[in-house]
Amino acid sequence: MQENYNQAAPEQQNGAARGSAPQAAPRTAQETPQKVRRVGTFAFGLVLIAAGVLAIVHVLAPGLDLIAIVKFAPAVLIVLGVEVLIYAAMPNVKLKYDFLSMFVCCLVLLFIGGASSIGLLWADYGPNRSYAESRLSRQYESLAGQTLQTLPTVKDNISDVGVSVDLNHAISNSEDVTLQSSDHVRLYVSIYPDAYANPQDYASACKAMMDACRTAGLPFNVYQFATSNQGFADDGQTYELNVDGPWRQQASAEALAKSVITEYWYNGDSYSTQEHREQAIQQQRRDKLSESYQDEYGEYPPEEWLSEQLLLSDGMTGDSAASGLAGTAGEAGTEGVSGMEGTAGTAGDTGVAGTPGTPPEAPNAPAAPDAPDAPDAPTNQAA
Repeated sequence: MQENYNQAAPEQQNGAARGSAPQAAPRTAQETPQKVRRVGTFAFGLVLIAAGVLAIVHVLAPGLDLIAIVKFAPAVLIVLGVEVLIYAAMPNVKLKYDFLSMFVCCLVLLFIGGASSIGLLWADYGPNRSYAESRLSRQYESLAGQTLQTLPTVKDNISDVGVSVDLNHAISNSEDVTLQSSDHVRLYVSIYPDAYANPQDYASACKAMMDACRTAGLPFNVYQFATSNQGFADDGQTYELNVDGPWRQQASAEALAKSVITEYWYNGDSYSTQEHREQAIQQQRRDKLSESYQDEYGEYPPEEWLSEQLLLSDGMTGDSAASGLAGTAGEAGTEGVSGMEGTAGTAGDTGVAGTPGTPPEAPNAPAAPDAPDAPDAPTNQAA
């Protein structure tokens, strides 16, 4: 009986151990896996399709304005937004943004815009445009020459005629280009020097040339008239007139004369007024006199002497020369000026020009000291 008790005890212990162990949780239904959707892939595909279609259409129709189509590029953002809303409404869908596809979409759009811009630049600055401008320039230059030859009072004063055409619109074929309102056509007329004595006559001739060109139907919107360099005297004067716009082209000759630019020339330099040119001439003469005086005497000449030489070299009378000298007597006659000998005008009352005064003489060198007398020879004394 003791043995039976011992056998039952382990069973009871095993049962107690089994009762103390935690019970496992009940099994639930298996979860459905979520699908991953990459936002941007669909929009990238649409952009590639649109880019290919536009490229083909541009080849078949070169006149297609791709820039106007690229302006609708923000439509790609709408496509991306619709794609996000559709995937967000789907159950068991996990969104993942495809930034690489979005970046490539932007590159494709930039490429399309750049390709269309290259075409426009080629049309604007390519060889077709240059050839068309050159052809039109020669054509209107010939017509302008024929028109100006019909003016008997002007044609002999014209040195040269030129035309410049600037096209400001897109072209496809250089042979079929015609002028439009946005284009600029300039007429250059070079006139011989000394053909006209004053700005009024010059403006009247320019007015006659513009009227003749408008009557002939020539489409010049800018006129430029200038004195030619052929046969130009270095001490003469030149005229220049620029007329642009329909208002100034219809102005009178008197009004145009106010816009004539007059330049006075001397020794290769131009001056805006006659007074400025005379002042420059006087200054150059003063510089030459000063240089010659310094070369001879080693010092700058006195201002009185420079003024006297300038006045007398202009052919002024003795009275005028004497009155223009500072520090000289008011009456004409022979008189020293600041230590210089010279006649300011020997015959001032008779109007004869005085003779230029002579520069001061160089200072005399100091006399050499007398040599000491030799000592007398000793005399012999008698012993």
